[in-house]
Amino acid sequence: MLNLLRTRRWQAFTAAAVLAILAFGLLSLWQWHRAEQKRAEFTTIATALAQTPVAAAAVTAPADWQAVTAAGTYDPDRQYLVRNQPQDGANGFWVLSLLRTDTGPDLWVVRGWTPADLAQGLQQQPPAPPTGPVTVTGYARRTEPGPLRAGPDLPAAQVSRVTVAELDDTAGSTTADWFVIAQRDPALAPVPPPQPTDSRNVSYAGQWLLFAVITIGGWWFFLRREAKEDAATPEPDDVPVASGP
Repeated sequence: MLNLLRTRRWQAFTAAAVLAILAFGLLSLWQWHRAEQKRAEFTTIATALAQTPVAAAAVTAPADWQAVTAAGTYDPDRQYLVRNQPQDGANGFWVLSLLRTDTGPDLWVVRGWTPADLAQGLQQQPPAPPTGPVTVTGYARRTEPGPLRAGPDLPAAQVSRVTVAELDDTAGSTTADWFVIAQRDPALAPVPPPQPTDSRNVSYAGQWLLFAVITIGGWWFFLRREAKEDAATPEPDDVPVASGP
């Protein structure tokens, strides 16, 4: 085997295997760090979710998923369906409504989730909000980056994301620069809080390590096989010479 490793072909093969192993190791390490980051983010979110709700009027810069509560009346003329929000394996929308609060700035509230109605298509309208005074308890979310409408053909009742700055142009009043995901609405399915998502990254980290092990095993397998083949091949001096008549 040592003689094989001195050949240019096997030196190149070995160098390629070493580079692949190093790359797989770095990718595994990166995925592990991503898992740790997500674990830390979820710990922060879980802490915020467990807190006692505070009055939204007293909150200026809430932590993501901070529990808040607000009282007011929904504006039936300020409602939207937020597109591309799958839930439980089904396509659907967030139902976004403007809450005219009793104190403090008005709030945009994701009341819950509704499935996409293929029969209505682009004409689907948001379910009507509760009438009269309501108290909303939910979780504060930072405004989402990007344009309110990602395409020119969206109907008036639909938006691409919750971009508060652009929504304010339609509200007719000053609202908070964040929005709320309500815990429950009697007419809608609740939007679930985030769940731990580090398991996929941990799995990927293990897969990259497995690829490194396979590379080492493949390098050793082919090296031994070729060495055995060389050992079984007779040297030129060992080839029997045919004798004359």
